Amino acid sequence: MVVVGALSSGCEDPDTTSYDPVGAAAAIADVDLVPHDQIASCVEWTKFAAFVGDAAALDRWDSAGQSDAAVEEACLEIWRADPSELAAIHSDWLAAHALMSASS
Repeated sequence: MVVVGALSSGCEDPDTTSYDPVGAAAAIADVDLVPHDQIASCVEWTKFAAFVGDAAALDRWDSAGQSDAAVEEACLEIWRADPSELAAIHSDWLAAHALMSASS
């Protein structure tokens, strides 16, 4: 009968729709979870890839008004929506940068 007692004790159901333990913990600890190296790579990749004709990068560059700060914000939005997409962009930039460095 302990279960009945607990259920009838007036306890409210927890709000499970806004559960965000990492975000809440980060806010409390004032931790910066943004992968700044990946954001910087995304900005550089966007400019480079737009210059060589990559359609997605050109669209992001033009949509940002060809502004580094606006592209940085667009890259931050990519990270928020799909961290693996930002990681792929970062990887592409590192590979392209290594190739350019090797050929110079």
